[in-house]
Amino acid sequence: MAYKQAYKRLTKEYKQIQENPPPYILCRPLEENILEWHYVITGPPGTPYENGQYHGLVVFPPEYPFRPPAIKMITPSGRFQVNTRICLSMSDFHEDSWNPSWSVSTIVTGLLSFMTGDEHTTGSVVTSERTKRELALKSRAYNLADANFAHVFPDLVQEYKTYQAPEQPNGQVATPVAHNVDDLQDVQDPEDRVRLQQLKTQTEQHTQPSHPGWGADSRHKRAATGAKRAQFRKKRKFELGRQGANTKIGTKRIHSVRTRGGNVKYRALRIETGNFSWASEGVSRKTRVSGVVYHPSNNELVRTNTLTKSAIVQIDATPFKQYFEQHYGITLGKKAKTAEEETKKSNKLQRKLAARAGESKIEAAVSAQFGSGKLYAAISSRPGQSGRCDGYILEGEELAFYLRRLTAKK
Repeated sequence: MAYKQAYKRLTKEYKQIQENPPPYILCRPLEENILEWHYVITGPPGTPYENGQYHGLVVFPPEYPFRPPAIKMITPSGRFQVNTRICLSMSDFHEDSWNPSWSVSTIVTGLLSFMTGDEHTTGSVVTSERTKRELALKSRAYNLADANFAHVFPDLVQEYKTYQAPEQPNGQVATPVAHNVDDLQDVQDPEDRVRLQQLKTQTEQHTQPSHPGWGADSRHKRAATGAKRAQFRKKRKFELGRQGANTKIGTKRIHSVRTRGGNVKYRALRIETGNFSWASEGVSRKTRVSGVVYHPSNNELVRTNTLTKSAIVQIDATPFKQYFEQHYGITLGKKAKTAEEETKKSNKLQRKLAARAGESKIEAAVSAQFGSGKLYAAISSRPGQSGRCDGYILEGEELAFYLRRLTAKK
């Protein structure tokens, strides 16, 4: 079950990366094992890692996204130890600080940000800037000799062989032929086109005059230093972006708001009930939502009891408790009844309940919640858009993860 959820999540993230690749980063999973991802970080301009390409590895556990991955860098960079686990806030060194909403793109982008900084951690090394630049020039040759790199990134291997830069007598490295292309449309590879566009923009910025006061406009005259002052213009309503739905817990109502042109839109819904499913039992019941106890991205939404997708809420356990008692003849959350208190049942019903009782397997962490009369559940619908607050009861690894997070917050 855990691997199935990780497979589904990582497949979705791979599609998102293909549609919107992060800058300076290329990520791909291993074809035979989606839990093993390989990345290539291109050194950003203006850093000691410029023109370098660094191959690394991100290994996800079967319980992802509820447990963090292990992060390694294989190409020598002068910043991290080779093929050694790196201690970051989003790596397996810190499971308590892990957030399930983080993705592959977030992890590798965070690694790039840490790489260009000066902080020291487990798995990092301290070297001079000159050493980093020398390793950046040798990074492509190191990657070419790596069989795993050639297996995952055959297109980059071909690019290295085509545009490999020869060394000059003075120790300098010639500019690749691809950087001399005048028309970006001549470049077929979209990733190369993005890199060339960034390089071209940076070059143009360096060639521009360093006197901002020399311009055709008169805005520079308003500042004593000759700098341009940004004109402040108040944003209009249609430029403010999408506003929050502000769906709260309460007696169901729909609040209307007047908008441009005399139109009316509905927002600030109030919802107090929803349909929640109990996956291990294969049933769903309509029940009352008590409150929001955890949100993966915003603590303010917990304080204001705002209902959003992925929020963790507490729901009334009574409907599920009644179902379990009727179906199995077992009372949850209470001490066993004495012989005098038990209601009389027919022989047929007793035989039926006895047969079902052997099949009843309820998790201890879920059973303990019935004593308080409330169950932890996750919202899977979008209350602000659909007007419904539907979700599922937390079980297994997912429940254990959120119980750890709730305990850590106290």
